[in-house]
Amino acid sequence: MQRLSVGHHLILFFNEDYSKNIPILKQLYGSRFGQISYIVPDHYARLDRWYRYPGKSFRLANGCDRLVNRARRLLGRRNQHEFHPPVRGRLAEWPAIARVIGFKYYFQDFFWQARRLLLASGAEWFWFVADDLLLNPKINERNILEFFDLREGSRSVICEPYCRSDEWVNWFQGSSDRVIEKLRSVGVYAADFSARTFPDDPHLAGPNQRRVLGGCADFFGCHRDLLVRVLDTFHALALRKVFVEIAIPNVLLSLDKNPTLISGFEWEFDTGRGNSERIRNFIANPGNKAFYHPVKFGILEPELAEDIAEASAS
Repeated sequence: MQRLSVGHHLILFFNEDYSKNIPILKQLYGSRFGQISYIVPDHYARLDRWYRYPGKSFRLANGCDRLVNRARRLLGRRNQHEFHPPVRGRLAEWPAIARVIGFKYYFQDFFWQARRLLLASGAEWFWFVADDLLLNPKINERNILEFFDLREGSRSVICEPYCRSDEWVNWFQGSSDRVIEKLRSVGVYAADFSARTFPDDPHLAGPNQRRVLGGCADFFGCHRDLLVRVLDTFHALALRKVFVEIAIPNVLLSLDKNPTLISGFEWEFDTGRGNSERIRNFIANPGNKAFYHPVKFGILEPELAEDIAEASAS
């Protein structure tokens, strides 16, 4: 496969198949980045318990998922919110879409599955952005490194992680001891990193040990020099069922000697469509904030979606 030589590659990824939003994402970022790809999961939801249950093999669940979805495709069945590409004559206008398999708790494996697409790119930097995360409208491929004020020698950009309580870790992983063992087994337990306590942790008052780092998994940047090692380690941790919000910060903090950390972003704890007023304020006055989360494009009112597209294009 021939490499495309550009400085930056934007990867817009979904943890569930809401790929019907690809056209609006293309509208938002198409004029700002020369190379854009999409990573979209095929997933059979009834296998969620297999992925989550500690006694079930990740490979077994993944294999069953792949077989079920291959059969669904052969039968002509599609996901409810799936993107249908335009007519054949216009396909060349659309960037690459990588189809992957897996469960959203371990979506770090999606990137490993799409590695052929990523490594075929000649980009120096790869920017991974969730489909419901809205980058600052000021950011484009010409100024992104300057915007994040990259540290000297830095090979990654990640959201500043936090020390998470045992209760939080236990909810996703069973126990802190278990996840620490898994991280150490692949050499990426970032135990010596000085991190703050998560400010909205409901267990702040209790005598909780905080030995595991967690953080935002919806945005990060990775230099090409580090990419293969990062992808392979993501895969290893997915096989061990390490939750993505633990996997990504520990991998990048361990493999990059001097990561660039960002803390200026707006995070709305709303799993619905997001706060329309706050979204409007963000696109009107984004300042130096890296992004706003979440923006659910599939259920956003049309007028606001148009305003976001206009602000992003300008």
